[in-house]
Amino acid sequence: MADPGPAEAQRLCKELQLLVLQHLHEQGYKEVAHRLEQESGLYLDTKHLEDLVQCGAWDDAERYLDGFTEGCEDPGSAKIFVAIRKQKYLEALGR
Repeated sequence: MADPGPAEAQRLCKELQLLVLQHLHEQGYKEVAHRLEQESGLYLDTKHLEDLVQCGAWDDAERYLDGFTEGCEDPGSAKIFVAIRKQKYLEALGR
């Protein structure tokens, strides 16, 4: 059997990472799975992000998103971070 080419090796690596992510989620290792998602850039769990936003965990939401974006360098990402920081500010004013 010949060695796989670079594209095939990359596809197999991504497939393995997705299997590991699935296993971590199934076993209840949510935080570990989210960290792997961030570092690999494979999957943004919108439900997890929604949960963070709904409970007002703005710093955690910002950190989670930061693993998937180029920060404020991308105009779309910048808008999201501005919205999060605006909400944090408004909530701080309301205290």
